Amino acid sequence: MGNINDAKEDEQKKETFVATLTHDLKTPTIAQIRMLELLLEGAFGTLSEEQKEVIEQVLKSAKYMLGMISRVLYVYKFENGSATLEYQTFNFKELVFECTKELEALFYDRNLEFEIKTSLGEREKEDMTVSADKIQIRRAIVNLISNSISYANKNTKIKIEISKENENFVFTVTNSSPYIPPDILNTLFEKYTSSPSNSKLSSNGCGLGLYLTERIISAHGGKMIAKSSIENINTFGFIIPGKPIIKED
Repeated sequence: MGNINDAKEDEQKKETFVATLTHDLKTPTIAQIRMLELLLEGAFGTLSEEQKEVIEQVLKSAKYMLGMISRVLYVYKFENGSATLEYQTFNFKELVFECTKELEALFYDRNLEFEIKTSLGEREKEDMTVSADKIQIRRAIVNLISNSISYANKNTKIKIEISKENENFVFTVTNSSPYIPPDILNTLFEKYTSSPSNSKLSSNGCGLGLYLTERIISAHGGKMIAKSSIENINTFGFIIPGKPIIKED
């Protein structure tokens, strides 16, 4: 009995530590982001183009740091079972378009074109609504698109596809990037694993992006998609049920 209580106490201490650490890191980072945004808005005077460029780069780094902090917290929550999904009904197609729009600047930074191909809504009276945790599914979509942008060959096209198979929604992102052998492809959703095709860490941060995405999709009762061809075409994505999976006790 004592060992059980000690284990629970240790877990509670760890949870408190992680929550406190992420909060202490997030608060000043958010403040920095807001101050940089005010500078760019001209709240403290007119800036030269050179000054704007420097501040924009610092702002981008601050937002990257905030994203990493949030990912660490969510990874911990999914691992210790404290993460709870808040289901709501929303339009899956619209969410994908919103996420892509949000990341448009990243495409342009790497001289990439993008195309969204969808069969959703093309058939009369097709139901495009999904019941899921919108915030977490948005995080999964953004992670996958960001990862695809990070490793895509410059001056190529990224294809985003959304479709529906029976009652399941399918989302995939395909890019032109180096071939990933099967033995490595199978490890990419593990913690702290980054793409072998690039020595730099991806924008998802230390390999946590794909790992967290897999945890989110798995929690929804879905599964990940990962394909790589020797023609240097890679596809990542997921399949989720349109309605929550009711688990039997």
